[in-house]
Amino acid sequence: MCRTGRRWDPDLPVDYSQTRRVWLSRLLGFDENTVVVEKSPPNLCRFSALVEAFDDMPTVSLVMSRNPFAVCASWAKRYRPETVIRTWHPELAGQGLEQDDLKFHAALGTICGQRFEMLREAANLAGIVTTYEEVAADPAAFIGTLLEILPLLADVDPTAAVGVKDYPEQSFRNMNEADMARLDPGQTEAIRSGLAPYADSLAHFGYSLSDIAL
Repeated sequence: MCRTGRRWDPDLPVDYSQTRRVWLSRLLGFDENTVVVEKSPPNLCRFSALVEAFDDMPTVSLVMSRNPFAVCASWAKRYRPETVIRTWHPELAGQGLEQDDLKFHAALGTICGQRFEMLREAANLAGIVTTYEEVAADPAAFIGTLLEILPLLADVDPTAAVGVKDYPEQSFRNMNEADMARLDPGQTEAIRSGLAPYADSLAHFGYSLSDIAL
């Protein structure tokens, strides 16, 4: 599953009984008060199968979406076209993404739209469905919702400063404006063109193709 180009393949044959055995082997020595959190973005394409593999255990699925333009802007900052092709979608090789910045941003929009479709399917199985924007606006309220399902997390501090990626430690805040400010009008339109076929899935989570100014 971790081989280059396979992690985002929804048709990749996976032995989910083996997946289950490997995950459970990591829990040896822990007690019933243990909470295991799985957050691996590529598993979104096999979400329902993973949930089914653990259907005899207490599980909580949480779906969180984020403004798709901010998502694409963040990806563009963090990943080079060669990385996106090699680790996410080898089928994009030879399409000129490395040489054409607008093609690259359009491809990011398409990838984001496809993931929104997966996220929409996952939301049907989720105990909590929220957005990045809602959580950033009131982290304490989100923690309150989370505690209704997972009371073991009662000591979570919603004001804690945390380090994420290459940012300095800080309390949770909405980074959308800062991320989208890096996009020029051409890049924005390219992302919009890639997202366009997936407008319905974006709308399902409250987003639209006009969520960033032209």
